[in-house]
Amino acid sequence: MFTQTAQFLYSNCDEEIDVILVGFADQEFETKEYILLQRSLESDDRDKALGLDKVHLTINGEECSGYCDIKELLLRSNSLEIILDESTAEGLELPKHIKIEFNVDVEQLQAMRNHLELMFQNEPGVLNYFDS
Repeated sequence: MFTQTAQFLYSNCDEEIDVILVGFADQEFETKEYILLQRSLESDDRDKALGLDKVHLTINGEECSGYCDIKELLLRSNSLEIILDESTAEGLELPKHIKIEFNVDVEQLQAMRNHLELMFQNEPGVLNYFDS
């Protein structure tokens, strides 16, 4: 399992460029370690054929990034676990299981949950929330 601790969390739906973003970083400025999930709000047939309708995952830079298949997200009050499918994990040279630990207030957690729900609205069962 790959584990990262985030001191800064960002989530937003930018309707101007049709993208949902959820990001975790070691700090707000001069970031060294981060995980970013982003997905287009609108995808056409060409995007789907090329796999561009999936979530784009970036970990600490473009060297470890790509469109990926996420099997499951486990959201808790203090962590998010990302379970990747085998081919995505191999392609990004990552373990299948990524855990991000954080400490956020209730409003930030709810905003992140709302953005993740929007991000995975067409993939029922991927996002699971646990109160712990």
